Amino acid sequence: MNILEKLRSNATSAKYQVFNPNGADYLFEGTLLYQHKSDDGKHVLVKVYESRKGKFVVEDKTCKPVKVHVTSDWLSIFGTIGYDEWAKNIYRELGIEEFQRI
Repeated sequence: MNILEKLRSNATSAKYQVFNPNGADYLFEGTLLYQHKSDDGKHVLVKVYESRKGKFVVEDKTCKPVKVHVTSDWLSIFGTIGYDEWAKNIYRELGIEEFQRI
């Protein structure tokens, strides 16, 4: 079982509204696949959802205003929250790793 399948098997379906600072908010039925909390556990910094229509929504609360990315390709989540070590650790937790082979 790959990581995406494992995340899906542990998720429950619900209705979500995600704030979009660039326009209309996103409203969808789907699952919350992943959330990353601050080191003290008090704040959720990143959430990844999957809508019933097959879209992945990445909500990055580390930025002001919040950044929201919507994609239909799981692997294209890479880069949506940046490229620093912290972000790459989250991508690894999601089973998404990108390398430049030189």
